[in-house]
Amino acid sequence: LPRVARRHMIHRKRKSLLLMARLFVFVGLPTLLAGFYYYTIATPLYASHTEFVIQQAESSSTGLGSLIKGSAFATSQDSIAVQGYLQSQDAMQRLDADIGFRAHFSDPTIDPIQRIEPGASNTALYKLYRRNVKISYDPTEGLIKMEVIAADPQTAVKFSEALIGYAEEQVDQLTARLRGDQMKGALEAYQDAEKKLTEANMKVIDLQEKNKIVSSETEIGLVSSQIGSLESQLTLEQLSIAQMESNAKPNRARMDPIK
Repeated sequence: LPRVARRHMIHRKRKSLLLMARLFVFVGLPTLLAGFYYYTIATPLYASHTEFVIQQAESSSTGLGSLIKGSAFATSQDSIAVQGYLQSQDAMQRLDADIGFRAHFSDPTIDPIQRIEPGASNTALYKLYRRNVKISYDPTEGLIKMEVIAADPQTAVKFSEALIGYAEEQVDQLTARLRGDQMKGALEAYQDAEKKLTEANMKVIDLQEKNKIVSSETEIGLVSSQIGSLESQLTLEQLSIAQMESNAKPNRARMDPIK
């Protein structure tokens, strides 16, 4: 019995040692390595948080359109399209060409884990882009939320401003055809109204010539304009006479014709 008890104790000790070794290998050692990396090697990163909303231009609408106008549902398709574009490789390539996304994250001062090689493929660069540029859309409020991470706060702000500019251009492209259709319809309506107005005026003139009728409002307007013109001339002449009479020796040759 004592030998069996000793064997059980030795077996338990071995299990405990193996368990401790596993805990150290799978929990303790990774924790130590992670702590060592974050406190001594890792490069500090900074995030720029941005929230923006896409709005529709005011336009007259009736029925169901007037109910949803101004709500998040009215611009949900545009917001989703902008979100998809900002998360695409096209946006990444524009950001790289305009500001230097690759050059920023291939700086030797950045630690090797977060740094990308200057000659890395676009696929690897795009993975880094998706990790450091996060776009989300809240359909309840219609907000597009963006988080951009960089090695310094100024660069993070520059990246954010550039992406917002790309979003504005994308919205302009999405609504260009709609604006063109609206302008075309408005121009056609204006031309039709102008044509109808011209036809109506011609009919009025024909009736006036046929019945020899002149508009009383037109005659009153002409007489009133003539009276106003004559009153203005009279006022100017009176001022000229008053100015001459204020002189101690007025010029009679000029004053008499005015009188």
